[in-house]
Amino acid sequence: MPYTFRKFREGDYRGMDGALLFLFSILLLLGAVVHGFTVRSNTLLGLGFLVGSYCFFLTLERLQNKRSEKAFQAFRTAEDAYRDELLRRRRKRDAIEQARKDELRKKMAWWDALNGRSFEVELARLLEKQGYLVELTRASNDGGIDLILRLPPSLPILVQCKAHVVPICVGMVREFFGAIEHFGSNAYSDSWIVSKTSYTYEASQFVKGKRIKLRTIQEFI
Repeated sequence: MPYTFRKFREGDYRGMDGALLFLFSILLLLGAVVHGFTVRSNTLLGLGFLVGSYCFFLTLERLQNKRSEKAFQAFRTAEDAYRDELLRRRRKRDAIEQARKDELRKKMAWWDALNGRSFEVELARLLEKQGYLVELTRASNDGGIDLILRLPPSLPILVQCKAHVVPICVGMVREFFGAIEHFGSNAYSDSWIVSKTSYTYEASQFVKGKRIKLRTIQEFI
């Protein structure tokens, strides 16, 4: 009761209906005592009992609702904490898995196991990590260009990927030279052939004086 009247003095009228009904029941009971045991007093006594009982059950219901609300809030807090913990563990697991894959990508045995298209895709990802904007061309009918690298404000770099296990011969380099000529000399800044293996002596001689670099995957990993 003191708490209820203190809230009333502070201007908070929430929950005052139970307190007022309780006071009303007390007044009815006092009226019954004052009038003695007459019909009127019995009526007042009955009303006081009914109102008092209503106040009791109203207060009990509110206490139960308050406990239910606290229990629900505790459940939500525990659920959020559990979800956050699952998310933290998932991120940690993904980070460990990504670190393992990154470590594998540093080994030539991993690159040697890739076929032609997989080699193009993985090289594109590797170059993106190194700061290039990479465009991966179609798997077929790509005009001899597998990747187009951009590093603004420079002109693009045209890349052909070679997943061969034998040295790249001069014939393959000539084909690449013909492909980049279709772009026009002012349309690109440089061109690369990136291979898993080395190049023949004839291929190295052919590119002299041309905007073609013969590179291997070991230079990037």
